[in-house]
Amino acid sequence: MNLSISTSDRTGCRWWLLPLLCVLLLPGYNWVQDYYGIFGHRDDWRGVVPNERYRKFESVLSRREDITALLFGSSKAANIPFTENLGPGAYNFAYSEGLPRDHFEVLTVLVDELPALSQVYIAVDEMAYLLDPGRHAEDYLRRQHPAVAGIPRWRFSLDYLFRPLSNTDALYFSPERQQRPSVSYAFATTGRSLCPQCEAEIEADPGAHGKQPFFRFPYNPPDRYGLLRLRQDLAAILALLESRDIEAVLFLQPTYLNNLRWHNLGMLEALKAMLAELAPFNDFLVAEAALGDTVNFYDVIHFRPQIGQRIMEHLAGTRAAELGGFGYRASSDTLPAHNAAIREGLLNTWLAPAKYRRDSEYSRWQVNNDFPRGPLSVEQAAELLTEPASEIDCRLDTVNRGRFRGKPVRIATQDLDMLEFAGWGKLASVSSTGYLLVRERVPLGIERVYPFATGIQRQDVARRFGPAFEQVGFRGNLDLAGLQRGTYRLDWRLQSGDAWFQCSESLSLVIN
Repeated sequence: MNLSISTSDRTGCRWWLLPLLCVLLLPGYNWVQDYYGIFGHRDDWRGVVPNERYRKFESVLSRREDITALLFGSSKAANIPFTENLGPGAYNFAYSEGLPRDHFEVLTVLVDELPALSQVYIAVDEMAYLLDPGRHAEDYLRRQHPAVAGIPRWRFSLDYLFRPLSNTDALYFSPERQQRPSVSYAFATTGRSLCPQCEAEIEADPGAHGKQPFFRFPYNPPDRYGLLRLRQDLAAILALLESRDIEAVLFLQPTYLNNLRWHNLGMLEALKAMLAELAPFNDFLVAEAALGDTVNFYDVIHFRPQIGQRIMEHLAGTRAAELGGFGYRASSDTLPAHNAAIREGLLNTWLAPAKYRRDSEYSRWQVNNDFPRGPLSVEQAAELLTEPASEIDCRLDTVNRGRFRGKPVRIATQDLDMLEFAGWGKLASVSSTGYLLVRERVPLGIERVYPFATGIQRQDVARRFGPAFEQVGFRGNLDLAGLQRGTYRLDWRLQSGDAWFQCSESLSLVIN
């Protein structure tokens, strides 16, 4: 019997062989490269970052009888010398973009695995209410250990073996990535991440380090997780630890002051108020001279170990802080005075008058600086609506309940808390200020303007993109506790000189 294969048949076979070859080669590539440290083949972390959640969980379990204290937090907290201050039983469990929901999931397992565990330190970031931990489930860098995720180890490993190639793979081989400093991870001992080359370069030329462009601009995450959900996550951690008689130590981490300047400070004060309701906490997010010195930071987010050492001295009680100062232990009783002292420090020492507009709480300062922009009465808001205004295109970004372009934001009455808004208006001038007007949809009359129409804090971060993209940024927040059920329309009025401008796009807010 003679068998033959036509040309078209052979071509078809080749098309089938190509994906089969890729399927066979992909696991081998992922095994050898081991970008996330799952298989233990990589010890050079230059331009790539391991899955710290996985590696640290493995290390802690291998020492389960000896662990007495754990520190949870984001990569910021990795620069806190935790073990060095509390002894060999203390382990720094901080990991990339660590959030309270992540910590709760890990602790739910570890409290049953670590018989000697007596203390858990929880480091909270100023952007914790923004970042959504739900994104981590699909992120190879930030996936939970299989014991935490509740999946078999073989399935977890297969996910990494058959991980699709991405920009991470291509960028790793670029000259820029290969020239990055090598970072070491002390997974088996302290849990710290260390970069001796980074330290040496900063010490060798602190002036050049301070001129890095990232120090000029803020880190503004795109998510809006919300204060309410963050509060639920932290409350769950505290309840879990209390049920096992484990001491919880809560603190708010510092940031580079220029980064703090661009944040919505009203929301940060709401964050602190929420923390104080849960438990007393140490506040390191203040106006402190050391936090304005670039030599104490690797970048706009991550502080160096010398700041971490100061944090530990406060947490261990060997250094005391004054009201409004670095490391002050705030509670519901002391927080109002503490925040007032912080504001005074920010206004007097760091925030230029042209950069800060927070009407309701800083009206005294604004009046003294020729900026009489207090909260409006109903009559003033009605008068504002009669001002001639030109329509401009505004891009309304996000609120802490989700994206709202082209759809209403729906909020249940039991979920009322602070709502953050932000946007950009295309104006020639960047010296604008303005108001948010809250109006009931039906009837939508001037007399229904909500009494607490709020001044807007301006931002001009977009100037970094050049004159062609220059816009006026605005952001602020609403305390929703006073709103009744119903549908509202939120309108923006911006003032530039003597001219008024109204955004062509508004937000529909529905409270059920």
